[in-house]
Amino acid sequence: MLDGSTPESIAPDAGENAINHEDQPVLKIRASSKHLTLSCPQFTRTLHSGFQESHDLQKTGHLALEIENWDPTAFLVLLLILHGRTRPVPRRMTLGKLADFAVLVDYYECHEAVEVFTDMWIGGLKRTAPTPAPTPASLAEAEEWLFVARVFQQRETFARACGYLQRNLTSGFCSELPVSRRVCDAIDRSREDAIRAILDRLHDRVAGLRSDRVHCSYECDCVLLGALMKHMRRLGILAKPPPPFEGIGLERLAKEAPGVVVPRWYERGGEIQHSCLATLDFNSSLRGSGDALPGVDMEELTELRRR
Repeated sequence: MLDGSTPESIAPDAGENAINHEDQPVLKIRASSKHLTLSCPQFTRTLHSGFQESHDLQKTGHLALEIENWDPTAFLVLLLILHGRTRPVPRRMTLGKLADFAVLVDYYECHEAVEVFTDMWIGGLKRTAPTPAPTPASLAEAEEWLFVARVFQQRETFARACGYLQRNLTSGFCSELPVSRRVCDAIDRSREDAIRAILDRLHDRVAGLRSDRVHCSYECDCVLLGALMKHMRRLGILAKPPPPFEGIGLERLAKEAPGVVVPRWYERGGEIQHSCLATLDFNSSLRGSGDALPGVDMEELTELRRR
């Protein structure tokens, strides 16, 4: 319920009571339209721009808005902050809850109003991390950090989250959080380019060994070709897969691709073991293939706010 009155129903006691009763089917909050329009451009557009909600508010003095798909705890915390009722606002927040909160801040465009708290929450999460910019431990965590970092302009954290996703995704990036399509496409493009480069080297090597050109000797080339093809079949890439390379993770591919094992064999006469540096050189050239990923620049892909 929005009106022009003081929001008594989100006083500290009421806020704590609502937070602690998660089994309630309906959460009703009486809020002040003045507070919301001062802090949130999205509410200003809705209530002061000729929409039906604006006419209803002017006519009756109050307005009932149904809020769906928002996390109720995060939404209540947001309203407590916007109304200056900050005593029941938590001083620490998990990454998952911070991501839920970031969804609301991004939608209602109230970054400045909540900045003191979000800086405190992010700082608390960083203090528990082993590095200044948290390194994700899972795809889900990377996705949450990516969105939180974008909303609250944490450039280094954004870059680390992007790098983790580029190296560990095994399909196209599709987030349940409202990550922009430009960011998703940039991550996918970087991942696919790196995987394609490794696959091209492996398949070019196979094509070269299958050609009439002799690289070392006929016998050596046959041994190398067989070893390489068996290795690629074990990795599931003997038939070159198309983009978006479903089921293939860059980090794993970059780690396993240089592992071509060539069996020992002996020159004619059986006395001298054949020694060829071709395979060693090839394996060495593949090592570190996933390290030089192009960075995903948050400033280029997202519209930054002026602080």
